Parts: sequence; C-alpha cells; structure tokens
Amino acid sequence: LPARRPVPHRRRPQRERRVRLRPQRRQNPQAQRQGVRTTLGPRGIDPGGDRLPGRHDAHQRCRRRTPPLPERFYLPVGRAYLQALVRYNAVLGERNRLLKISRDEQMLCIYDRQLVEQGGIIHRKRSEIAALLEPEVARYYRHLSSDREQVTLEYRSELNDTPFEELLLKSREKDFVNGFTTAGIHRDDLVLHIGGYPLRKYGSQGQQKSFLIALKLAQYALVAQAKGEKPILLLDDLFDKLDAGRVEQLIRLVGDDGFGQIFITDCNPTRLRTILDKTGDDYSLFTVENGGIVR
Repeated sequence: LPARRPVPHRRRPQRERRVRLRPQRRQNPQAQRQGVRTTLGPRGIDPGGDRLPGRHDAHQRCRRRTPPLPERFYLPVGRAYLQALVRYNAVLGERNRLLKISRDEQMLCIYDRQLVEQGGIIHRKRSEIAALLEPEVARYYRHLSSDREQVTLEYRSELNDTPFEELLLKSREKDFVNGFTTAGIHRDDLVLHIGGYPLRKYGSQGQQKSFLIALKLAQYALVAQAKGEKPILLLDDLFDKLDAGRVEQLIRLVGDDGFGQIFITDCNPTRLRTILDKTGDDYSLFTVENGGIVR
C-alpha cells in the first residue's frame, strides 16, 4: 500500500479583535430628551406609532426617570419647570447611588431637601397642565366618538395626598433594601378611564387610538394658545385601527378655524378623497410616485 501523505496543518487566520469604545454618557440624558423645545414645530398624529401613557412597569418606573406629563408631550412648561426637572433628576441619581453603597443619613437628608424643593415646583406645574388638558381631551374624544363614550384623564401623584418630606421618610428603609428611591414625583402617572373603567385594560384598539388622538389634539390646542399661533398638524395613516366613521369625524373636527395647515397621508387615495369630499372643505391632493410628487 502506498504511504499516506502527511496532511499539512492549516492554521486558521486570527480574526482581528475590535474593541468598541462607548462614548461617555452625557449628564441627565433623560432631561435632555424630555422636551427642552422652544420652537414652534409641527405636531404629528400617528395612530400606529405611539402608545397611551401609563404605568407599564412600576419597578422600572422607580428606577428610570420617565415622567409622563407634561414634558413627554412637549407641552409649554417654562424655563423654571425644566430647570427644576434637570436638578431633580440629577439629585435623584446621586441619591440612588448613595443608597446602593451607604446608609449615610446625613447625606440623605441633604438630598431629600433638594428633592422636596424641586419636586414641589414640578408637581405644581404638572397639576396645572393636567387641569388644562383634561377638559380638552374629553371634548375632542366626545366629538370623535359622536358623543357615545365619556373619558376622563387624571394626574395621579403621591404628592396629591402626602407631603413629599413625609413620603421620603416613610420609604427610607424600603429605599435601602431596594437600592433606589421608591417614592417621589418620578412615579407620577396619567390614569385614563373610559366609562369609569381603565382604558388600557378594557378599551378596544379603536378606543385607545381615539383617546390618543384626542390627547394629541388637546396638546395642539394648548401649544397654539401658549404660542399665539397655530402649528402645522400632521395626520399620518389615519385608517390604521380607526374605522371610517371616526376618521370622518376627525377630518371634520380639524377642518374648523381652530386648526391651521394640515397634512394627511394615506395609501388609498380614493378612500381619502371620498371622506374629504364629504366634509366640504378645500384641499389639494398629491400623489407620491417613483420618488416624485405628482398633483
């Protein structure tokens, strides 16, 4: 038998190791994202691209500073509110870091005084905005539902019933155990009801989207009132989870003098033209074909 030829050992080429360097996070990124917005930009409604405000995860809500009102909706709040929000988030982060490593009561008292001061400013402004927002949301929703359903919006905060200082003292031992602050305005929430029942649990997709649109229109009204001019309104893909009746009611609603220029997008021009003709308002229809706009 012929001798076997030795098989040369092939070494696999070593892969180049790449090290990904993450840039240092900016201080207070949440506050920077939460609406330091001074220009009057367009207000958009995308029924499929947003979700109702609410407490999705109470544990994460304690740790992540995600307040639902009013900065989430870019409502006019003023410089004092934004400054208080930035300071509150900074102090809250320092307090949470201290809770993980030490039981320094003296430092906690210092942090608590700062949280109480800034939290009071935030709570008062949110209560004021919620009081303005609630009747507008109810009015717009009644119009969208042809007055068949009643909705309510409530600003829920632990500070509504108990002073902030007392809340922090009561929860201090719990904070030590969990390693983060379990009470404060960072746990605030918007509670939505339809017919007396929680909207997120019992409302249909159409009802939830209608409420979201009513919330956006109320936001539009508050911004227009605060700025003294009407923003551009963008209505994107209205027929996503909305029936033709509610869409027609919405078109009629935004066609009055309370709204300015409006852009509407839809993939069915015949359907959109039919609804626009029913309203009797003037409009121009444009079609996007092969990357170009045709009138």
